[in-house]
Amino acid sequence: MTRFAIYAGDTLIGWSDLEAIDRSMATAFGVLSTEAGYERVRDRIISLRDEDQSEVGLTARMGGDQPLVCEFVHIADYSDEITDGGLEVSVHGITDPKIDALFPVA
Repeated sequence: MTRFAIYAGDTLIGWSDLEAIDRSMATAFGVLSTEAGYERVRDRIISLRDEDQSEVGLTARMGGDQPLVCEFVHIADYSDEITDGGLEVSVHGITDPKIDALFPVA
């Protein structure tokens, strides 16, 4: 399984397996496991969890290298309300590579 690196600008903030897929919307979702860099953006992500987070500069990369071309990346961080977990990342409107190439049908 491919791991996807999540960045805020040039800073690695976490990883996800993007284990859930909505093929019709070319969107993938998953639990976000954070890296140390996440602490720099955590408060801003929480404040924007129900809004546009484009100012944070979120991107996703396959295996840490290849950028995923998509409409936007969003993090739902409820760690201030839920003590066990509460972090999900979603990558919306993936166009390159195509969603079926990233997540082949078994």
